[in-house]
Amino acid sequence: MAAFLPARATADVVDILSAAGTASQVTYSSTAKNLNRLSTGDSSAGSKYHTDTVSSRKRRAAMGCKYGPVLKDLEIGAKECNIRVLENDVDEILKVMESRRCDNCANGLR
Repeated sequence: MAAFLPARATADVVDILSAAGTASQVTYSSTAKNLNRLSTGDSSAGSKYHTDTVSSRKRRAAMGCKYGPVLKDLEIGAKECNIRVLENDVDEILKVMESRRCDNCANGLR
């Protein structure tokens, strides 16, 4: 049947089919966008996987302030530890937490 269509008509049909395929991928909600990502094999759901921001370092250090052995290694109390976190002085806390890292432990720390 394509042999009977003029060359320009064939191109128009291709353009229409291409536009229809693109239009079917237009989404308006974040849920639909995440489902589209999953259907194409992208399981990140839009996450950036960048875990070394100031806020993420503070969040990890604040978790260390709730764990007794970390506080004992730092030789400070929970209040002092939290003050350090709020003042963005988290390097020492994170070093202690890294030294106590345990992949097989329940909370990841020894």
